[in-house]
Amino acid sequence: MSSMFDILYNICTEAFSLVADVAYTMYDISVFGIIFIALPLKSVDDKLVLHKDIVTSCNTFCKDLAYDIGWKYCEFATIFNTYYKKTLVPEFHKFTNYKFRNEIIVVKDGIETHYFKNWDELYNYKGELNYDFILNTDYQSNDIKKNYTAIIDDKNVKPSCVIEKKSSVNFIIFQLTMNNTKYDISLKEPKYFILKNNTLKYPFFKWYMKSVYDITLTDQFSVYYMTQDMSIAVLHSPFFIKFNEDSVTSFSSGKPLVVPSESESNCENEEEATTNENVNEAVTNDTMVVNDDRSDISNDSITNEILRSILNSEKLKTY
Repeated sequence: MSSMFDILYNICTEAFSLVADVAYTMYDISVFGIIFIALPLKSVDDKLVLHKDIVTSCNTFCKDLAYDIGWKYCEFATIFNTYYKKTLVPEFHKFTNYKFRNEIIVVKDGIETHYFKNWDELYNYKGELNYDFILNTDYQSNDIKKNYTAIIDDKNVKPSCVIEKKSSVNFIIFQLTMNNTKYDISLKEPKYFILKNNTLKYPFFKWYMKSVYDITLTDQFSVYYMTQDMSIAVLHSPFFIKFNEDSVTSFSSGKPLVVPSESESNCENEEEATTNENVNEAVTNDTMVVNDDRSDISNDSITNEILRSILNSEKLKTY
């Protein structure tokens, strides 16, 4: 599907480029023709200079106009985005009685399995509920940067107000690495996870990678982060990260995946080759010894035959 989309995109791009080139060529020829018709008494050199000046002025005007339109578009997009997040979305949820906004999300194996409007609805749920953790988001601020979200392991323990649990920890860098590829992890938008007692473990990162990057997280991954006080940590799975009021507690029991370097692999190949040579030499020496023994045995047998023939000849002479 993606290959077909790429092919269609390339065809459209090439077609647009061709149309643009043809249009510009026609525009250039038209300007050139108008100058020659309107100013027949001018010399050819004067006409060429005038043509160049007109085309340059028109190109500059078009570029400035395009830049102005682009800036106005960016300004309009910013204003509309702010209005959409701060006014339109909150009013929509208020009008629909928060039917499409779920404070509670139940996660199992990286997949969001159940949604509930509030904690009471989750607590009164009578069906079977298997989960790794539960996300409880407070949308009262109606601000994407203040969607404070608590990570809960037990639905029977109702959390306190999540806004009061905000941690003062800030991260300069927070990245996850898997298969030599780095992925940025945002803990503030669209959900704010840096709350006191929130603990990030493998199920959380599995859900994050699936929901944000549509990637299935394996057991072999690591997390690197740098806080505002320039403290650095590299954690290899399995590990956990717990947010305190003004600090971070983390522990890792995993070890980095060791990939043999090129020099080490060359040394191993050389050692293996040396071992094979030694074995071949030993086999060759044993073969030579066996051949020597066989040659000695054959020489002894020939000598015995000759002696036997001589004795027989002597006996015949005697008779």
